[in-house]
Amino acid sequence: MRWMSLIGALTWAVLLSGCGTLKNVRSFSREYQGPAVGERAQLRVSVREGMVRGVPGRDCLDWDQAGSGVIAITHGGFADPKFTPLPMPAPSMPTQKFRSEGSYAEGEVYIPAGKPMTLHYLSPGYCFLSLTFDAEPNASYETTFSRDEKYCWYHVLKIKEGEGGLTVAEKVKIRPPQCRTQATPNP
Repeated sequence: MRWMSLIGALTWAVLLSGCGTLKNVRSFSREYQGPAVGERAQLRVSVREGMVRGVPGRDCLDWDQAGSGVIAITHGGFADPKFTPLPMPAPSMPTQKFRSEGSYAEGEVYIPAGKPMTLHYLSPGYCFLSLTFDAEPNASYETTFSRDEKYCWYHVLKIKEGEGGLTVAEKVKIRPPQCRTQATPNP
């Protein structure tokens, strides 16, 4: 019986140490910290049913990266980011529609400009999405993450104030996150 306990403990140790699992779990308890200085952009994150975490300045899920952590979350027991509104354009029509369809959580944060920003959506059940995009200096972006009974979905838009105070939105080119080795510099 004692051997079974030892084997069980070793099995859990191996499972939790693989693929950065412990770092991943620790990232649930940290609030995202955007850059305080330098070139930056603004990001509004809206989420239904889950949490969105961010990794500033990296094109991969590197939970050791300074500032990485939770941006918006719909349930307790993890980091509880404080919502601080930024001077951003009003939400776009897709986000306004999203807001009208039920409860959600939202965060507005600064992100590094001219560098990758990686976002990770995790929901109860089955959604596990990650994406990376590059922000332009002084621009505003919004993302929405959600799910239904069958699908997980998101959008990433660059937004600006247009004529008559209406928000104009354009799609942003995104890519899957890719961790590079230390031998390959991050552009």
